[in-house]
Amino acid sequence: MSHEKGVPKSSIPSLAIGGIFPSNDVPHSSSLGSAHQWLSECENIQHPKTLSQKLKDFTESNEDTWRTRHANTGSLATYDAAIETTKEWDRQTTTGSMGTYSEANKSFRLVHALMSSTNVIPAKYHDFSKDISDISNTYVDFSDAISRDPEIKKGELAKMFLEGKSINDLNRAILFGRFAWNCMAQHNNVYGIFSRLHNIAVRGYSMTTPTQRDLSKSGMGLMYTLSAHTRIREPLDRISGVRINPHGTNPHTDSIMFEFNGDLAPDRKYEKNI
Repeated sequence: MSHEKGVPKSSIPSLAIGGIFPSNDVPHSSSLGSAHQWLSECENIQHPKTLSQKLKDFTESNEDTWRTRHANTGSLATYDAAIETTKEWDRQTTTGSMGTYSEANKSFRLVHALMSSTNVIPAKYHDFSKDISDISNTYVDFSDAISRDPEIKKGELAKMFLEGKSINDLNRAILFGRFAWNCMAQHNNVYGIFSRLHNIAVRGYSMTTPTQRDLSKSGMGLMYTLSAHTRIREPLDRISGVRINPHGTNPHTDSIMFEFNGDLAPDRKYEKNI
């Protein structure tokens, strides 16, 4: 299992297994087993073109099914925004004669397909479409920072300079991917699935450069981030009202509690005590 540049995986404490993702790592389950089985099938394919076709067919089949199931929802709006954003990441990350990349887009779609078919982590999203569109611009110009501090060391900028057009540019797509994978490293089971899938994608999509492999991780990292943040949002979305604690006896001093997935609390009329 490979680990990402930045924080070594061994230095990141792992989360407990068995609770609710993302506050805990996903448990060993039939979902996890199904994902590992599919990954093993791909790893056993020797010919790159055969593997490439399998990844393409798998992605498109699951994508069509998922889009039909989530038509006209915020989840689909988020997915479509992610598709356009990863295309922008690929388009803006071009170097010399390499042309336009497609790794972020392909890899986002691939890991989404695997998660939607196995449900290792949820592939149903809160409506983050606006937030995703806001991060589609890849480059940040550091010329202002340099003009304010002409003595700033290039080595300090180079730590942030991942694959820009010049030393003044920061490729936020690649930075985002590395940050997402560092966060993912806390979830050993999730990280293991994503790492195996990334290695398969490197072969199937013929990724020969570090930039291509980084873009692939950015696409996969976006799916992981959307899933994790959706699960964080869910409790807030499910609050439907308040109820009076049924264990109390005095309606004027009963504690009020939030209830999830319940009906709105009925009105209670109290007589005014004078």
